[in-house]
Amino acid sequence: MVGMMRPMVFALVLAAFSFVGLGSRGAAALDLHVAPGGTGDGSAASPFGTLDAALGAASDGDRVVLHEGDYGDALLMGVFGSETTVVVASGEQARFRSVEIRATHLTFRGATVSLSYGDPYETRTMVAVHGSSASVTVADCDIFSVTDGVAAGWGAADWANLPGTGVSVRAPDTTISNNRVRNVGHGISVAHDAPNAIVRGNHIDGFSRDGLRGIGDYGLFEYNVVRNAYDVDDHHDDFFQSWSVGADGTPGEGVVRGVVLRGNFFINFDDPARPFAGQAQGIGCFDGFFEDWVVENNVVIVDHWHGITFLGARNLRIVNNTVLDNRPGDGPGPPWIRIDDHKDGTRSSGGLVRNNLSTSIQVGVETTEDHNLLIDDTGALFEDVANHDLHLRPTATDAIDVGSSEAAPAFDLDRIPRPQGAATDLGAYEWHDGSASPVDGGPTGPAVDGGAPTDAGGADAAPPADGGSASMDGGLDGGGESSEGGCSATRVGVGGSSARLALAGSLLFLFFSAVGRRRRR
Repeated sequence: MVGMMRPMVFALVLAAFSFVGLGSRGAAALDLHVAPGGTGDGSAASPFGTLDAALGAASDGDRVVLHEGDYGDALLMGVFGSETTVVVASGEQARFRSVEIRATHLTFRGATVSLSYGDPYETRTMVAVHGSSASVTVADCDIFSVTDGVAAGWGAADWANLPGTGVSVRAPDTTISNNRVRNVGHGISVAHDAPNAIVRGNHIDGFSRDGLRGIGDYGLFEYNVVRNAYDVDDHHDDFFQSWSVGADGTPGEGVVRGVVLRGNFFINFDDPARPFAGQAQGIGCFDGFFEDWVVENNVVIVDHWHGITFLGARNLRIVNNTVLDNRPGDGPGPPWIRIDDHKDGTRSSGGLVRNNLSTSIQVGVETTEDHNLLIDDTGALFEDVANHDLHLRPTATDAIDVGSSEAAPAFDLDRIPRPQGAATDLGAYEWHDGSASPVDGGPTGPAVDGGAPTDAGGADAAPPADGGSASMDGGLDGGGESSEGGCSATRVGVGGSSARLALAGSLLFLFFSAVGRRRRR
């Protein structure tokens, strides 16, 4: 019996470690191909027919390559130990109505996500990263409620009720980068239970609620372009909004810590004659406390008082921003940089406002305010205000070489190193003679004007006027996750690496059981 046990035990151990090895192939990561309707084994010549099959077979580090077709409503699930990617094949289009992610170490890249791909049209969040996830990346996607052509025909009630939320984040360590988000209610929303988020290089064009929300601690929002607010009801729209949340979910209690807003470009409207050209607020942080925030190198062009406003802040640094009114003389406005007390009367403290160009600055005695310039003559300062080019003219001597280097950012909005002259310049842009080059190739986000791709072919039929939900705010920032009912979803199973580990554990259990029985005998 002992002689028979030895080969059996050896076989069990070998099988267990073989399965573990398959789950961590390292350099031998695979490409697993998917094409709707496929019936194959995941090879390029014979792809899987579903995402479910592909991710179920995937291991850490693999790529799931999506080919041309319609993928409907997808629920991506997987527990991976290293970055595993779902990516659209080059030159092809993978179309989704919505994507929900409950995964770890998963990247979702290059897809087209639009409510217009659904029939009937329903308002919902288009990309949702749920709280059971961690270390998720959503990148290089085109996300839109309807095409630009359909949105151009929307009335006020349509803009209030029909657009969905672009991206909602409820999980830690999430990165949202280089996406195009358009014709939405909320653009990108990072909730209070999503710390360490990175929101970088996204282009949000056309929104009727908030462009960006950042409520989680230690978030980084940089080099995003947010433009064209639609003012259609009494909701106070913001380009960026944050508030603290208490233990019981009460707004204005607790603290939001360590958020950085850097190098973003916010503009209320490209054309003041456009219908519903909004009076959205710029950076609106009204219900603190906000601690250890940095706001630097941003351009805020709005038709409102609130250019950059914090009510209830400690150790807040607002440095080298440019804040401008894009409809001068037509209230509300002009926009200010303002640090004031919390709504409950608690004092703000430790603030710094330095090296900014703004139409107004309002701070208390607890804030250090120096080296700022109030904008009077925009033509003397900026290259081309009419076309939103707020680079400094070479003759703008009131703003060039007159700032303080202390606490100033090392680079400007274009990532040109500061200073280029005798001292740091004021505002978001450092003047230079053209010989200076951006560090690391310049901003990762899309160009401020132009450069965005054309419509990706969403359905041109307008949704019904009464379609969808009238609420844009449900489930984004509160304690509970948004409802998952009401749609059929492609449920993508737990990654193959986890399945292999589970099987390996079972084999090892059989091994030790066998050893135990042998010893008892």
